[in-house]
Amino acid sequence: MPLVQISFIEGPTAEQQRELITDVTKAVIDDFGVPAEAVQVVLTSVPTSSWAVGGTPLSELHAS
Repeated sequence: MPLVQISFIEGPTAEQQRELITDVTKAVIDDFGVPAEAVQVVLTSVPTSSWAVGGTPLSELHAS
């Protein structure tokens, strides 16, 4: 049972997330030859204060 986990910075709408789930599910079905019911997709929306690059939270990088 394939499990795809995707983390992203907060911002995409519910509709965009739904489209991503659909597209990823289709890709796994095509590449792995499994039924849709076997594919699990987990999306994690992360606030900019909890995502850092080079040791600096994105919330601080975007403020400067």
